[in-house]
Amino acid sequence: MMEFVIPVTRNDLLSSTISSYSVNELVSVRNLPSSVQSCQKYLVREGHRAILKCFDILFSVLQEWKSVDANTKEDAWRVVLKGCEASVRELASVIKPVDPNSSSNRSDLLERRNAVKMHAYLLCQFIEVIENDSVAEASAAAIIKVGRGRGKAAASAAKVRRQDSDISLDWPTECSNALTVLDQLCKLDIRQFWDPPVVEEDFAKKKGEDLQFERRLGK
Repeated sequence: MMEFVIPVTRNDLLSSTISSYSVNELVSVRNLPSSVQSCQKYLVREGHRAILKCFDILFSVLQEWKSVDANTKEDAWRVVLKGCEASVRELASVIKPVDPNSSSNRSDLLERRNAVKMHAYLLCQFIEVIENDSVAEASAAAIIKVGRGRGKAAASAAKVRRQDSDISLDWPTECSNALTVLDQLCKLDIRQFWDPPVVEEDFAKKKGEDLQFERRLGK
């Protein structure tokens, strides 16, 4: 497996390179519901490392977000959040003080740090798209309210768009839980999964952006 590098843009992961991980194939909208369900099973069996098999599927949900049904979006969100929670639990149990003289299996280190980065990246991406939907739905609700008695056609169109994208998550609670998990992940001493034990700049920067985002939401 190649190194997963935090992309500048999501589409960067669709460009094949010889030096870093790229998405092998996007899953079709038609097959996403069953594929996401398979991720739920992988998560139960394999915990933290299930993401190594499921990343492309969950990434496909993001790429096809506007076309994916609400149930699949919710299932994918739960897989991502529970996967990150499992990552925090499992890593907390194996992390030890960094010993410069210790030797570790390079393949094992690569899998662990890839899983950490994949979990953090997907959770941040899902938070962003769901937050954007939440804002859009609030705007649509305002249009419907204003449209009562005038501009009914526009209000009706906004209502249809809102119904198409509605998910039943208690988003403020879900978002708070996700940010708590991100905070816990950021506080883990994961340096030992890098060789040498220095976390790469892009991931460190991403962690900083996550914490800034958390503060903006008033957590």
